[in-house]
Amino acid sequence: MIDIHNPDASCLSLPDLPYLDAVGGLIRGKIPLVCGGYYDGANAETDLCTILDPQSGKWIQAGKMSGPKKRAASIQWDFDTVMIAGGTDGPDSDLSAAELITITDEEETRFALTTRPAPSLPANVSWHCLAKINATTAFMIGGWPGIGSTYFLDLKTDLD
Repeated sequence: MIDIHNPDASCLSLPDLPYLDAVGGLIRGKIPLVCGGYYDGANAETDLCTILDPQSGKWIQAGKMSGPKKRAASIQWDFDTVMIAGGTDGPDSDLSAAELITITDEEETRFALTTRPAPSLPANVSWHCLAKINATTAFMIGGWPGIGSTYFLDLKTDLD
């Protein structure tokens, strides 16, 4: 992570992520969130979400997604929420499902997350990228199996 507001900034050293092929974002503009992926060696997908605790500098479990997945994509939904969409929950099972992960409580070393469904993406996809264009539009790029696919998502209509 880099503090872009500090002209003398350099990359901050963070602890290793708890999972491989995970996805995440920032909650409240400062709290790193990582969800899904799989444990190295076990190759079993997880539904766990972890937050980097600012006091201890360690990843702590904060909640769960609606189901295990890896290779998903995410965008910052709003100040408290990250949208996680697509991914895979097994060897050949790409997903179109999307969900919103929101921080609901933050007290010293206690964090709580809630998960609520969002409407599905227009295709089953993993290894893709989501970019939020503005408050009402996102762009979904590439992924597997539709490598050259692109979609514009109307966040107000498609995902509210």
